[in-house]
Amino acid sequence: MALPLLHAILVARRILILEDEKLLTKHLVRLFVARGYDVQTVATVASFVRLAQDERFEALLLDLHLPDGDGLDAWAQSRGEQPGARAILMTAHGSRDVVERARELGIHAVLSKPLNLALLLASFEDTSSASA
Repeated sequence: MALPLLHAILVARRILILEDEKLLTKHLVRLFVARGYDVQTVATVASFVRLAQDERFEALLLDLHLPDGDGLDAWAQSRGEQPGARAILMTAHGSRDVVERARELGIHAVLSKPLNLALLLASFEDTSSASA
């Protein structure tokens, strides 16, 4: 009698990182890959918008200031393509206006640079448990 084959299906949690600073991107990728995430990275708003139209992500980590725009504009253009995803904004130039605009766009959290890794990970763990 043959035993049925059991297949384990691993569904990676998917994150899209929009960041133009290469060293920070490298560290973020290592951080999330080590925790079992499938990580995609882009460095421009245009690349972000294209990828967000084609693929679905559980969470999106967005830099505010980018060479061709800002992370809030990228999210505004793409959030309809990412139902149920949460966006987290990173900025070294936070202000009350930025936080207010982020809230209006449905950004889950606004984190100051340099990043507090505990807060960053807590934001993503919150995202993961909310969609589980």
